[in-house]
Amino acid sequence: MTIERLSLNPATLRVTGGPVPVRRSSTLFDELRVSPDGQTIATRTIGRAEDVCLLSADGRSLRRLTSDRFRNRRPAFTPDGRRVLFYSNRDGAFRIFSIALDGSGLRPVTEPGSPQYLYPLVSPDGKLLAAGSYDGRLTVRALSAEPDGAPVASGPPIAEFQARFAN
Repeated sequence: MTIERLSLNPATLRVTGGPVPVRRSSTLFDELRVSPDGQTIATRTIGRAEDVCLLSADGRSLRRLTSDRFRNRRPAFTPDGRRVLFYSNRDGAFRIFSIALDGSGLRPVTEPGSPQYLYPLVSPDGKLLAAGSYDGRLTVRALSAEPDGAPVASGPPIAEFQARFAN
């Protein structure tokens, strides 16, 4: 797989120039997310191992944050860029976890027994977490921070939306 970088005109959001290869690898990657400072890409591997990885923006450095038998998916940076949120089945059901960029401090963000939350997205101010679930709901939860800065969902959902599809 080849990961490529495209230059964008910030005013028009149009691509300027052709793709530039950043990394070539036999490993398949998915769900690439750029850090707030633009220096790091969070991604996940695809295959028997589904691990969350960090790739330097220049493609020279690749490091796994998780390396286990669980399905670790949809990495997303916190607004301060110090942690990555992702959803995983490491407790038997999918829920959201966070991990520091050095691979330390793996912590649950959502509590056991909560709905199987997927696709975490943190608000720009870091105070809200939006996540989907298998039953088509989008849930918004308040986030608070542990002393080390790790986010944790607190209180009941602030809002829930049920997806409805027209025929």
